[in-house]
Amino acid sequence: MQTRRFFVSIALILAGIAAPRAFAQTALKANIPPAPAGGIDPSKLPDIQGIHLGITPDEALPLIKANYPGPNGTPSKPNIISPIYAGTPTPKWIAYVAVETSNACAAGVVCSTREDINATFTGPPNKGVLVKLVRNIVFNGKQPPTVASIDAALKAKYGANPFMKTPYIYYWAFNEQGGPLVPAPPFKSMDCVGDILAPASNIKSYTASGLPLNQFDLTQWMNIRCNDLGVYVRASVGASPSSPFAFTMELQITDTAEDVRDALAGEAYIEQINAGIQQNMQKNTQQNTPKL
Repeated sequence: MQTRRFFVSIALILAGIAAPRAFAQTALKANIPPAPAGGIDPSKLPDIQGIHLGITPDEALPLIKANYPGPNGTPSKPNIISPIYAGTPTPKWIAYVAVETSNACAAGVVCSTREDINATFTGPPNKGVLVKLVRNIVFNGKQPPTVASIDAALKAKYGANPFMKTPYIYYWAFNEQGGPLVPAPPFKSMDCVGDILAPASNIKSYTASGLPLNQFDLTQWMNIRCNDLGVYVRASVGASPSSPFAFTMELQITDTAEDVRDALAGEAYIEQINAGIQQNMQKNTQQNTPKL
């Protein structure tokens, strides 16, 4: 089933959330695909080593630790960042998890000498879910895999017909039901910084100015994006045209549609909290006015 794209109001996007005055007074609109009926099923979304987009931090952490143990099989120690919405009573959430490992490769064995994985999750008020996962590999230089073997493995896992930006950069695009993204490729490439809005540190606002979101900001969010909203897999193989072997690989999966929906919900929540704080300040100021 293909995702339909249509113009929806922020009130519909933020179902179940009391929109703050800034949202309510402005008819904000954006071309954002709605979430699948019944919610996202992570099993239908791409994965890296069994870690699917759409899973929660509680679901992802055991998988990350299992795939990236510490030295000599000891438990891994992921770097976990738990930010807050500054100036609000929102509790911390797990926003970013990173693990790096170094391997001692046996002679003649194809393995990586260094590998890391980085996971980014969305923030409140919606349920936090994985919207970006990046895996970087540096292969054992004494016995690296061939480019042909990686090409076959990637196509077997993610699909036989990727969009090839170069002979070493692959893209796959899906909707959130696991089907082809509509509109179909050619699509904007995602080779740029800031492809998701989910924060990995404390923030005051999802807007660059820190002011309430307005139509101009939202339009800019959509216009400067590196890609259409959907689910992406990107693989970049480090190799030389003069060699059949691969030296590095970066694998990245993202759900940019879920990321934007959750960022809008987060911004509405922040603005609602700030509006309530401002109202209390005004009320206290009025109560503290001396009789004249």
